[in-house]
Amino acid sequence: MDIKNSLIEHRVLSALIYVNIIGTLFGIYYYVPQLISTEAFFWPLIPDSPTATFLFVLSLIVLFRNDFEKGRGLKNILYSLAFVGNVKYGLWTVYVLLEFMPHFTSVNSSLMYFFLLISHIGMFLQAFLILPYIDYSRGLIVAPAIYLFNDIIDYAFQIHTSLPEAQYLGSKVAFVAYGLTISSFIMMWFKNRLGLSSIRLLEKN
Repeated sequence: MDIKNSLIEHRVLSALIYVNIIGTLFGIYYYVPQLISTEAFFWPLIPDSPTATFLFVLSLIVLFRNDFEKGRGLKNILYSLAFVGNVKYGLWTVYVLLEFMPHFTSVNSSLMYFFLLISHIGMFLQAFLILPYIDYSRGLIVAPAIYLFNDIIDYAFQIHTSLPEAQYLGSKVAFVAYGLTISSFIMMWFKNRLGLSSIRLLEKN
């Protein structure tokens, strides 16, 4: 399969890939100040949203290369990581942007603030493009387990996204993160019962 020519023909898919690559690079750039001030050991756990969008890009490419078939094995884990990550950090970021609006509007321009808000709503919505291709299997537990571990590290060592005040394991912000991880797992687990298994939001041209 000629992936380059095929992506050109599949405009929706190629647009999603390019937009998310740009978003991933911008997200990493946005986290640079926090990365500089944090021990390098924790760097892989800091840029949460960019990691989620990068996983989404990989999922779209793998999905296309496999003729839009459901994931199996490692592909299924990749799809589920992308789904949970985009749902979780899409909505979590929207929550903190609204909860700590005075802080974020003071450190960002109004344009940047609304860009962050809208782009993370987009992250949440795009996750559902991957959901129909996730296979119903025990491997689904891998994604929420990884993200819950990330939450524990985030709030135990204070390496979550920079906020105006410290957030600990029992804070409201932390509970929102846990809740989103669990909720996205429930959505994956019960998607067959909701009739989503037969829906294909992306198809090969």
